Amino acid sequence: MNDLEILELIENAKINTTTSLYLSEMGLTTVPEEIGNLDELVWLYLSENNLTDLPPAIARLKKLTWLHLEMNQFTAIPEVVTKIKSLTVLNVAENQITHLPITIQNLPSLARLDMNDNLLTTLPPEIKFLKFLTWLDLCQNQLQSLPPEIAFLTNLTEVDLRHNRLTSLPPEIGSLTSLSDLYLGHNQIKSLPPEISCLTKLTELDLSFNCLTTLPPEMCNLKNLERIDLRGNAIDTESLGYLQHGVILI
Repeated sequence: MNDLEILELIENAKINTTTSLYLSEMGLTTVPEEIGNLDELVWLYLSENNLTDLPPAIARLKKLTWLHLEMNQFTAIPEVVTKIKSLTVLNVAENQITHLPITIQNLPSLARLDMNDNLLTTLPPEIKFLKFLTWLDLCQNQLQSLPPEIAFLTNLTEVDLRHNRLTSLPPEIGSLTSLSDLYLGHNQIKSLPPEISCLTKLTELDLSFNCLTTLPPEMCNLKNLERIDLRGNAIDTESLGYLQHGVILI
């Protein structure tokens, strides 16, 4: 689709006071400034293009809550994105993003953040300001540790950290007492902190393909656990007798 056709789509969306605009899979390398004229836009899909940046005009979309930017060529989250304070869902998966900017703290309403399949090595302390996050996907990055500030994300119900380079978890993980699903498979975790026993709402725990040899006995408190995946570790099965709940995969 050429530039004139994209502009026509945006103009029609303006005329019809459209709340949702789908510009995915259109070979875009840039987004026209005219996108900022769509005052009523709530959902914007720009996935599967060749974008490396976004125009400043996007900051004018005061009602935008869903922004999909997955499968583009971003090496960083565009600064303008962190100016859209209405955002509740941000998907930047399958890009080449190397860091989460400290300005992420400017998105206090964010509930879902998908950054899987990027190049993250660390998370900034400022992540603590995303207090309304319920869903966080950081799968397939290069994270080596989690900051203690993760303790502030107490509304999280699902976290995916599979396929990173984690060797341990901070004790602050025990503050995430709303968690129901925690995915830690395919890391290099050697031990778990006793504080993991505070996650009493956990129903699914993936610890597969790590470097664990034992589990903290305090995990017997996880009475809602329905499934725990321990495949690919070197855990003595006889030491798991205290796990009375859930299906154990070994």
